[in-house]
Amino acid sequence: MGPEIFQRAKTEEGTGVACPKTNIRINHRTLEMSEVPCPMIRDDGFDWTENFDGCQNFGQKKVLINFKSVVGGGGIQTRTTRNESYPFVEAQLRHLNKKKTTSCYFANIFDGDESHKRMRHFDYLLKLPEYSEVKKYVYVGDLKGYFEWLKAIVC
Repeated sequence: MGPEIFQRAKTEEGTGVACPKTNIRINHRTLEMSEVPCPMIRDDGFDWTENFDGCQNFGQKKVLINFKSVVGGGGIQTRTTRNESYPFVEAQLRHLNKKKTTSCYFANIFDGDESHKRMRHFDYLLKLPEYSEVKKYVYVGDLKGYFEWLKAIVC
């Protein structure tokens, strides 16, 4: 079973809520969020983030989820966290800053020893003053922590 399949299954099991796949992405330039199934056929393809891997709905609250499992050190693992995951989380924060109000939350479920090792970089990002008002809408951490975070926002 691949890591994303495992994370999705455990997310559904732990919440009792379906987590279907999505094609929702954020445009780095405009900060709009939209369904974009094939960004690379578009001229602005590089402007779009990776897609959210799943979506869960809890009443009026929607949680868009990014699953990652990064294990072991090395160049590819560092590039995954630095060049993919970090800009994606920052795009989420910037999108929220532009939108001002939302019923949409973002969860970045990062499992694996390398993800754990790099968590301090994400903590730094979330503590930047420009994101102080919106960071409550963004979770970055492991699967176990997701359930704890979710209880706080769903109640």
